[in-house]
Amino acid sequence: MIQFDEFPITSKNQWIEALKKELKGENPQEKLVKFDEIEEISYPQFIHHQDVQLNTETPGSYPFKRSFKSKNNDWEIVHAIIVKNEKEDNEYLKQLLMNGVSALHFQFIEERKYNLTTLFNEIECKYLTLTIECSCLSVWSQIIEFLNTIETSAVCLQNKENHFIPNSIITYREKCIDAYNLKECGANAIQEICFAMCQGHQYLYEGLKNGKNLNEINSKMYFTFGIGSHFFIEIAKLRAFRMLWSKILHSYSSQDFTIENTLIVAKTGFVNKSLSDPHTNLLRQCTEVLSAALGGVDLIHNQAYDTISTQGSSKFSERLAKNISLLLKEESNIDKVVDAAGGSYFVEYLTDEIANKSWKLFQEFDGQEMINSSFLEKVKETAKKRVEFAQTKKSKFIGINQFENSENSKLEWKKEYPTFLGLKRLIIEKELNGKD
Repeated sequence: MIQFDEFPITSKNQWIEALKKELKGENPQEKLVKFDEIEEISYPQFIHHQDVQLNTETPGSYPFKRSFKSKNNDWEIVHAIIVKNEKEDNEYLKQLLMNGVSALHFQFIEERKYNLTTLFNEIECKYLTLTIECSCLSVWSQIIEFLNTIETSAVCLQNKENHFIPNSIITYREKCIDAYNLKECGANAIQEICFAMCQGHQYLYEGLKNGKNLNEINSKMYFTFGIGSHFFIEIAKLRAFRMLWSKILHSYSSQDFTIENTLIVAKTGFVNKSLSDPHTNLLRQCTEVLSAALGGVDLIHNQAYDTISTQGSSKFSERLAKNISLLLKEESNIDKVVDAAGGSYFVEYLTDEIANKSWKLFQEFDGQEMINSSFLEKVKETAKKRVEFAQTKKSKFIGINQFENSENSKLEWKKEYPTFLGLKRLIIEKELNGKD
């Protein structure tokens, strides 16, 4: 049998000499180093094994860079629904569950009496993860009262107004650490991780101060990250966050914590999406969902590209969004291999680089009131840079500023969106078209 050591090992200097020849004498260590001005990261475009620390970790072990999982890389497919007509919504939900959806995100927008028995009729919640988003206290009371009467598996609450949630016999995650909306305002990967860690650490600290144990607190929160189309950055971001969050937990208790309690949701957004050439979004969504899956998240919410259009999402766009995860699972077996990207010199380099810079930023802002700090100014600057790069075509978006669609689309973006911490939502296409 052929052994790898039968092949000669090429040193880094030999590679550099070969690259010099290709670059006509220029120094590859200068020529092939890229600085990403938006992500604020420098990285070489060629990496030798001498440049990275060999990854000897196993998935499911500290510091969990490779994954919280150890047996497989499975994730749940999330579908969101705005509850309007309980009977019709129930029929649609059952259809979704029969076609591969495994987690449901409910949005209760209206303040009214809901028929939750009809809404959840014949839906086996004990096998599903439920995420519930609501901003009205009276509706929360209805929801919790109903959930107390059925068997549930995992329930995550998105309590936008921070209302007091009534006592419940069910176990639920009450705190959503929402880094997704920060990304939707233009934040880069480092800022997103820093925000998640600062918010998570604050919740952790307050819980410990009130006498709760580490496992209890960690099991009561979950993290939601946005996913963009910078393929390798997104994979590295998720790996870096796991490593840093486990570091924070480990600092409070070297033994007595269960990191597997940490739940991470990945959510595709709209910063880079197009309504003037909607079919180009399928390409973006494919790479985004693949990044999230390779990054090892627990749930993936691939939002239909027209979700925040004036018409709202169509059944067709929702089906496309769902089927990307199904294809990655059933056709590509991405759910079978834990940390398939691990060991790649580039991914390992980016993971460590993002982790180091995120930790430095975390140390700068941890314990501060982030809403009133210079942190949000950093996010604004990044968002401004994204728009400038798109305007000058330094950043290219197919169908938006490159190979634009000459045909008029019937789809239009909504004119107004809720702000997040006073920050405006960023949609590149709207900015380039001069529409507020």
